[in-house]
Amino acid sequence: DNAASDGIHYWAVIADYLDPAPEFTSYMSLKASAYVSASVTSFSDDFERTVITDKWLFNPATAYWGRDTALQYAGLASLSDSPGTNYTDNTELLATGGSVAEIAPGLNFATAADATCTFWLTYNIEESFDYLHFQACKDGVNWVTIKTWSSEVLGDAWALETIKLGMFAGERNVRFRFILVTESGYNAAGSNIDNIAITPSTVDSSAPYVYYTKEKDYYTEKADGFEIAATITDFTGIYYARVYYKVNGGTETYANPSSAYGSTYFWKLPVQTPGSLVEFRFETKDTASIPNTGSKGPFYYREGLHQKYDSGEVSYYTEVVTTTAQYDTKAVANKFTSFYDDIAGALIRGYDDASQPEDNANMLVKVWAASAGLPGAALITPVSFANPATLSETNAWGYVDLSSYTALDNMAGDYFIGFECGTTPNTTVTRSCSTAPTEEGTFDYLRSYYQYYSLNGSGLIWEQSTGYNFHIRCVTTDYGIAPGTIDPSPSAIAESVGLSSTATRTLNVNNTGGYLLDYTAGIDYNGYASSSVVHENNFDTVLGWSTSGTPGFSRVTTWDGGSFNGTGFAKSASTTSAYGSSFCYLTSAIKDLSSFDAATISWIQKTLLYDPWYGRLQVSNDGTTWTTLYTVNTNTGEWSNGAEIECEIPSQFLTTTARFRFAVYSMGRTGTLYAIDNVVITGYNSYSWMTLDGGATTSGTVAVSGSDPITVGFNTDGLAEGTFTA
Repeated sequence: DNAASDGIHYWAVIADYLDPAPEFTSYMSLKASAYVSASVTSFSDDFERTVITDKWLFNPATAYWGRDTALQYAGLASLSDSPGTNYTDNTELLATGGSVAEIAPGLNFATAADATCTFWLTYNIEESFDYLHFQACKDGVNWVTIKTWSSEVLGDAWALETIKLGMFAGERNVRFRFILVTESGYNAAGSNIDNIAITPSTVDSSAPYVYYTKEKDYYTEKADGFEIAATITDFTGIYYARVYYKVNGGTETYANPSSAYGSTYFWKLPVQTPGSLVEFRFETKDTASIPNTGSKGPFYYREGLHQKYDSGEVSYYTEVVTTTAQYDTKAVANKFTSFYDDIAGALIRGYDDASQPEDNANMLVKVWAASAGLPGAALITPVSFANPATLSETNAWGYVDLSSYTALDNMAGDYFIGFECGTTPNTTVTRSCSTAPTEEGTFDYLRSYYQYYSLNGSGLIWEQSTGYNFHIRCVTTDYGIAPGTIDPSPSAIAESVGLSSTATRTLNVNNTGGYLLDYTAGIDYNGYASSSVVHENNFDTVLGWSTSGTPGFSRVTTWDGGSFNGTGFAKSASTTSAYGSSFCYLTSAIKDLSSFDAATISWIQKTLLYDPWYGRLQVSNDGTTWTTLYTVNTNTGEWSNGAEIECEIPSQFLTTTARFRFAVYSMGRTGTLYAIDNVVITGYNSYSWMTLDGGATTSGTVAVSGSDPITVGFNTDGLAEGTFTA
């Protein structure tokens, strides 16, 4: 239908049944669709016309892509993503996922055996954060990226881009577009395109097209051989498809596909020694009368079992420094867990860009034993490692070989790998990358930790980095030793005991795993024998807690037209639109929690915060070393309906000198707010009606397929009649 409008058109087939008494009278088929648009067999544009929308579709229609008369390769103008200015931030939030310049007609390659796209390009794009993609689509919906650009090229140098399009030979309506995808923060001049041409050919001069992507992060999903799946297409057919590979820079050899399904080919490369660097590439040849041979790669991986706790997305860069000012970061680390495997090495991501005022110093890579859930004693002397990032690879990964350290063999349990800043060169800083799940929508693994100075020059504290996943990974052996597995019998015990009486039962700890099992058993009662409020602050008449820092906390009854309940509450809010960072605190007096078995602190809040600025609740025994119990870096709560927060107070703070503080790190920008009300500290005393081998805890060792009995005792002294569980 030549009158049909451009776009996706849908249809379905309806069948009418003429049987006099059918079970149904009609049937509608599933909906199908086709993309309809005008098509041409070739395309070119030099952008010399005043209006270029006859050949281009811009989305959004204005304020992004357009004709640029200030910069061109030839003639008077070129196509730009941001004519005359820097490109716009956050185009990733647009409905199309970026700002789009799409060639208006589709390309008809029905009679073509090959095609080529050429254009002149100059660009300045923030590397690894913002991207220009050249994409193609056969159905008007599913776009495939053919090439990507992302770097800051100094000056206005032009380069000729030549892109083979043989993979679309025989297709009747292929669409092409440029899409600029940017995030928040830094922006640059963007891209200019000139003298673009798409030209078909009746001669197949393109090698088979290999669709395969792999980030240069050396990752492999398994430790028993690297699996590859690639889509390979060619107009005339595939004569062979091979994967050539070499180990640790040795002699190159090749593997043929283990299987193929349609145009998808599969390989599995042999197992190597953990930590080995494997470099591989594809080599393909078609069946054209004059065969075309092509290669794609290289790609890389490190053999071994990879523990990764990041999505690979770069949200922010992290600075580790040698300076010792308050809040300076001395070290970062990720927590890993093994069961009698050897550490082969670590993968660490660096960061650099042209805007940084100083070069990266080296990294001092360290491995720590776990101590109370935090990095403890060092297991090896620090390993000096050059930050892998460069201006051409701004967030490159690097591998640290740790295979020679016998102290890292047979690792069982938790340990930490990270780095401090070195002094070569002595620039006081080295940089790495992190992912913020709140921005990227990825999982928060809660495996990242950082060490900082809580005071100028002293007070080093390790703290969990909630909401940030550092780009540090671990590569180990995979011996496949199965840990001991507890299988208790019976799985539950129900016992009827008279008032002021006792009883006993036997609980067997069975080991159904593959390794010797050491266990410790304790009792977790449902509920508490008693509770009492230790402290309550409703801020009704006074602030009650002490405030410090900038802008500080104050007691108000309303703020920005709102209130929790019409009475007082505490708030910290920025009142200036100037950019800058500030810390402030609201600190309690000392609270005696020593007589309790457990305690909680609760409050209601309204927050207007966003990454990387935050509000925190912290606890301390000495007023110097503070531990974070809760972090918020988003908007929470509403006036008259504050968000209800409750934190369990760790047992090490059930002392005579416990104290608490709300800490706010905020940008000096109007609208930032942390409002707090109804702070309650509650202490609890546990039940004691059950024993394990006569005490509150017991422990033992169980051989493989063995069993260890625990005597469970019950004593109802002091209990009222009823049902109690633990």
